[in-house]
Amino acid sequence: MLDVFNWQTIRIIGGSVPAKASVIMPFLGYIIIFNRHVIEFVSGSFVQLYNIDANKDKFLNNLYMLYFGLFAFGVASLLYQVFCHHSVKKYSDFQEFIRERMDVYVNEDLEKISKELIKMKGIDFDEGKIAAANAILRAGSAISEEVIRYILYAYYENQANRYRAIIISTLFLYLVGFVLISIPSLRTTYRVGEMLFAN
Repeated sequence: MLDVFNWQTIRIIGGSVPAKASVIMPFLGYIIIFNRHVIEFVSGSFVQLYNIDANKDKFLNNLYMLYFGLFAFGVASLLYQVFCHHSVKKYSDFQEFIRERMDVYVNEDLEKISKELIKMKGIDFDEGKIAAANAILRAGSAISEEVIRYILYAYYENQANRYRAIIISTLFLYLVGFVLISIPSLRTTYRVGEMLFAN
C-alpha cells in the first residue's frame, strides 16, 4: 500500500510551477501577514469597503488559514525540491528513464550505479544480478541490454522510494496545505450561496 506513496507520486504536485513558486511563501507570507501595519491596513480596508465590522474577525481567520495553508504547501514543496532525486523530477516513470538514458550511460556509469545499488537498501531487487553485473563491468566486459535495463530500473525505483519518512511528511504537508487553503474558499462559497438562495 505504501509503495504508491513515493517521489514519483509527489512529482505531479511538486514539479508544478505553483508548487515551485510556493517555496518562498513561508518567508514572504511571514513578513506580510505578521506585520501589524499590513494587517491593520488590509482588515481596515475590508471593513470600510463592506462597512461590516462583524466580518473583520472572519476575514482575519480566513487570512490566517490561507497563510498557514500556503506555509504547509511551501514547506512540502521545499522538501520535494531538496530530497527528490533529479532523475525522478525529470522522468515520469522508470520506462521513460530507461528509454531516455539507455544509450547515454557507458560502462563506467553503470558500474557506479550498480555499486551504489549494492550499498543501498530501499526496494526489492535482485542483488545477485546487480552484483554480477557490477563484477562484469569492473572487468571491463560488456553486459546485455536486458541487464542494463534492469540496473536502470532498480536505480530509478530506488531513487523514487528513498527517504520514506520525508515522503510521508511531504504528502501530509501537501494535504494539510490543501485543506487549509480550501476552508476560506468553501466558507465564501457557502456565504454566496446563502445570499443567492435567501432571496
